[in-house]
Parts: sequence; structure tokens; C-alpha cells
Amino acid sequence: MAELAFVTDQRIFGGGESNLLRLAMSLSSMHSTTVIAPDGRLLEEAARAGLRTSRLPGSLSRWVKGVPISFNDRLLRIADQFDIVHAYSLHVLPGLFGHPRLLWTVHGPWEKPWGLRASTAARHLQRVIAVSRDVADHCAFPEPMKLTIHLGGVTRDACVQRQPTGVRDHLRVGVLARLQPIKGQDLAIAGMVRLASSSPQQRFQLVLAGDADPTSKADLAYAAGLRDVVVRARIEVPNLEILMPGFISDTATFLNQLDLLLVPSRYESFSMVTVEALACGVPVVVPDCGGPAEIVDSMAVGLRFRPGDAADISAKLSDAFASERFDPAVMVERAKDFSIERQRDRHLALYSELLA
Repeated sequence: MAELAFVTDQRIFGGGESNLLRLAMSLSSMHSTTVIAPDGRLLEEAARAGLRTSRLPGSLSRWVKGVPISFNDRLLRIADQFDIVHAYSLHVLPGLFGHPRLLWTVHGPWEKPWGLRASTAARHLQRVIAVSRDVADHCAFPEPMKLTIHLGGVTRDACVQRQPTGVRDHLRVGVLARLQPIKGQDLAIAGMVRLASSSPQQRFQLVLAGDADPTSKADLAYAAGLRDVVVRARIEVPNLEILMPGFISDTATFLNQLDLLLVPSRYESFSMVTVEALACGVPVVVPDCGGPAEIVDSMAVGLRFRPGDAADISAKLSDAFASERFDPAVMVERAKDFSIERQRDRHLALYSELLA
């Protein structure tokens, strides 16, 4: 049994963090697995799941214009206790350089896995894992054989069709994402306002679940702006109710209460929530880019809109509510293509190769 460590500087709990938790839990039956992260929701959820945890101390490393900066060797001394160290966020990497079995999961083009950063990281990394084909296409490492693609996954017990929720007098659309501009909650509101305004006899409900990163002034300002828009929309469009319940820990229950999941993001590298919705038999409307375009491969499971286009979101929502092509059984089967067991087995094969 090997000693594995997943290391991230993320305090919040989004799609990437939920996948880290599922993967670590799945691996823990075969290897001793520890999650190293700052105090926050991720560390709390990992401890609640019974995983070994360790607090990431302070800000130990950063990147400055593609140049890695490590303030001391404290993080590397912690990492040296483990056989394999898996970096799950960008800024922990410089503090881990020097570990003999170091991996990095790249979550999106915002991590800039090309140029000086890629060439520097490649000298220290044994493997790089991209979370989707789109992310892999953004990577430019000097040794391409180090790059592989491991798609995220959901657990088997998530792949259960939803039960009828009873008769409602409104159509319920849900968004489950961190409150930040790239996630496009403003586009969701604008699209739903257009849809509700064009169908005044139909009642709609939009549920914007999620919270902002409390350490990000930009995200907090965006969230405040959303709340202002919601107040105005409630007055101007009486047949549209907009709710902002904050962080949702029980994703399956939330999804099973929806008529449709909307992913209004301007870009998504993978979109774990899209897979989770399909696993529950809930149709999706997603951007035609990145991971969602790869996941939603059939109009039997969902529709795709032009990224950043609120008018097209409104049109696709209207089409979705009128569609008779959605098939919950096909959705559940599609979700099984993204199982945590498949993701775990690919990681195990990679770890075995590195430990050989």
C-alpha cells in the first residue's frame, strides 16, 4: 500500500474539489490517501468523509509570470512523507518541485500550461493530467508523452433516476456553481428574464445555488451585483421567481428537484455538475464549448447554446421545455461513461507505473 497525497490551496468546494474528494475516497481502499489543503470547506468535507487530512500551512509558493517561486522548503518536507504527490492546484506546484513522483492535474487554460511555465514544470513532473480533451488541447509541454487525459467521474450510486417530485405550478431551472463571472449567473438571469417575459402565462423559478469565494474581492462584488439584479428582476418579471440559497452540500437532492439544469458558464473545462445531472436523469442546457460540449453528445440528454449569449440561452431553454426527445434512461447511461471507478482505475495504472 502506497502513501498518496492530494495537495491543493483551494479552501472552497466546487466541481474540481468534489471530484478530488470522490477520487481520494475511491483510492483510499487501495492506498493510504491524504488530502492536504488550507482550513476551509474542502478540508472539512474530506474529514467528514473519513479521509486523512493535513492542513496546508500558509502561502508557501506562487508563480510570477511563469517563474516558480518557493518561499521555503516546508511544503516539500511535508510531501516527502508520501510515495506519490498529486498537485490539484497550480500554486502549490513550486513548493513541491523536487519530489520524485510528482503529478499535476490541470483544470483549465487559466492555469496557462504552456510556454515558460510548461517547460519549467515539465522538468519536475512525472505526469500531467488534463481533465478534458479541451484542456489537453491548451497544454504545450515539451515532452507530450507526460500528458494524459483523465475525465472526471461520479459514483455508481449517483446514477439513479430521479423519482417524481409531484405537481408544481412552475418550471424550475437550477444553476449550481461558484458565484463568479466565468460561471455566467448573470447570463442565466438575463436568459430567464427573456424567457419569462415571452411567456407571461407560465410561471418559472430560477435557483442560483452556490456562494462566492470569500477571499476574492472580484467574486464578492460579482455576487453583490447579482443580488441587485435579482431584486430588479423580481419586480419587473412577476412570473419569474429567483432564489439564491447559497452553498448546497446535497447535490443529488438539489438536482432531483429540478426540471432542468442550466450551466450558463462562459467556459467550462469539464463541468462535473453536468454529469451529476445526467446521472439523476435531469436534462441539461450547457455551453457549446469545453467539457460540456464533450459530455452532451446527443439531444436526448440536453441542448447546447452559444457561450456568452443570453438570447441563445433563452431560446435553448424554450426548446428544452418543449422537447419530447429527452430520455432519462439515455441520460443515466451517458453519465456512466464518466464513472469515478473508471477515473480511479486510470489513476491506479499511472501510480503503478510510477512506483514500478
